[in-house]
Amino acid sequence: MMKIVASLAVISMMVISCGNAEEKSERKNGFTHDLKTKADSLYYDVMQGHDIGMAKTGAITKAITKAQTKLDSLQKLASSKIDKAYQEQVTSLKEMLVNAQKGMNTWMEEFNADSAVGAGASIDYLESQKAKVTIVKDDILKSLEKADSLLKK
Repeated sequence: MMKIVASLAVISMMVISCGNAEEKSERKNGFTHDLKTKADSLYYDVMQGHDIGMAKTGAITKAITKAQTKLDSLQKLASSKIDKAYQEQVTSLKEMLVNAQKGMNTWMEEFNADSAVGAGASIDYLESQKAKVTIVKDDILKSLEKADSLLKK
């Protein structure tokens, strides 16, 4: 009986995934992977940067919490036992993480998708947004990389 249930589950997942193959080629927000114009390519690049950054926002929040926990723990130590250099590094890291998170939020609030959709999409606007979202994405990835190494102590 268990083998039958497992087999049905596998078959169901295969049918569902095959049925969704067509949906994967177009996003729900309307931009497609069928890049016909420079504007299409730029918009795609902007959304890729957004998606990579957004995928890490949960990790950013956890790292901010972990950094604050480290700082709180350090504050509980006797002043003579606190590694001041490490405390400064964690404080700097927390600021870096918070700024990366704010950068993504600010970029998303300011991004105007209507400026980038359709035949009249502004190439200049999309190029500027690509540059901005690349900086945001890089800030997120760099701050998480630093958090991974620094918060393991």
